[in-house]
Amino acid sequence: MLSRTLAAPCALGLALAVAAVAAPAPAITHGSSGPGAGTARAPVMGRTALLERLSGRILVKPPAARGFMALHGRRTVPIGTVIDASHGTLRLLTALSLHRRTQAARIWGDSFRVLQNATGNGMTRLLLVGARPSCAVRSRARAASTRRRRVKSRGLWAEDDHGLYSTYGANSVASVRGTRWGTIESCAGTRTVVSRGRVAVRDLSNGRTVLLGAGASYLAPTPAAPLPATTEPIPPAPPAEPLNPRSTSCNGTYSGSGREVTVPAGALCRLLAGTVVSGNLHVERGGALVEQGVVIAGNLQADGAASIRIGGGGSIGGDLQMQGLTAGPDSLCDTIVKGNVQVQDDGPNAPLHIGDLGACAGGPGLTVGGNLEVQNSAADITVAGNAVRGNLQLHDNAARLTVTANRAGGSIQVHDNSVGLAGTLTGNTAGGDCELANDSPVITGSENTAGPGRHNTCNAGA
Repeated sequence: MLSRTLAAPCALGLALAVAAVAAPAPAITHGSSGPGAGTARAPVMGRTALLERLSGRILVKPPAARGFMALHGRRTVPIGTVIDASHGTLRLLTALSLHRRTQAARIWGDSFRVLQNATGNGMTRLLLVGARPSCAVRSRARAASTRRRRVKSRGLWAEDDHGLYSTYGANSVASVRGTRWGTIESCAGTRTVVSRGRVAVRDLSNGRTVLLGAGASYLAPTPAAPLPATTEPIPPAPPAEPLNPRSTSCNGTYSGSGREVTVPAGALCRLLAGTVVSGNLHVERGGALVEQGVVIAGNLQADGAASIRIGGGGSIGGDLQMQGLTAGPDSLCDTIVKGNVQVQDDGPNAPLHIGDLGACAGGPGLTVGGNLEVQNSAADITVAGNAVRGNLQLHDNAARLTVTANRAGGSIQVHDNSVGLAGTLTGNTAGGDCELANDSPVITGSENTAGPGRHNTCNAGA
């Protein structure tokens, strides 16, 4: 069944297959000698994964690396590593808990990023990062120049034995329940196909979840019109300068390692992937920050900043605090924040996207170890696809709210917002109460769930 499906027209191009089996941790051995061998240790949930090259050529790019390196034998890599299995096969081992239980997967066919939270049940997320389908050609000349490099579809196929895996496409997320399934990206959208077992598919366009059985499929369509641009063009970055080991005033493009970084008033600071800030990062009034895949050990604070755009699989060891942003759009994507996220008093010209699909280019939102709170802001706010260990709170905002497909371990509270246009609260999951109250005009709530026996007022207008 699987081989016949792979040969179907919708699966032309790149494909990635996973054979996942829950298993005890195997004996750990050192990999072959060479730059890609490294040291192989048992995986730690939310921190590391163990890779083993089985055949062909496998390339890996850890979050702090500037480029790809070849994998030889076995190697332990950080969570967030990008793996290129286009020309080889590897085995991926991740931890299920802090008690040395693991699950294994055999993977080949495409590039993906492996993600996992440090808490919870050990769900391993496989995010496709290969070439996107080429869906539009505006002229004959452009068609001739791009014919050889067009990608009609790409996909991730998986087979597992009650492992904890989810696959992220551009328009849907598929969560496995012990099965064989495929996630195929094409111009039509993201199609999930099940050949054995069951898969829960969440459609990111409407927040609905569909449970598929063997032989069934579901297409989460690509929006009829392109998603609106959520970031303004940025001039090409000049060559990067190394960060000062002690402190840096950032006005330009930087990489490397530094202790404390400050973005002065009126400056534009670009931090490249792999940059490490061992202290805090502070953006002063009127400054702007653009960073992708940066590790910040302390806090990120922005007071009266012009614009903030973060993403690319980085992390913040403390809190993310933004107050009084004056311009935008601002986007917070694909970043692990171990503390709290607090946004308040943003101006009317600073629309905010936290995990929004358009702003994050189809990738995941934030993973927050504490609470996520947005208050007293005056521009449109989109909060979508984020995982929050504590509470998710939006209150006293004078803006249009779109809150979709978020998961909070605590309560979800949306109240006392004066939105310019009717807002939506759809497909969110709370471990505690879910509360929607005292908003004007009405915010419409649907398909939101609260914890067992907890209060839920989120599925009505308020």
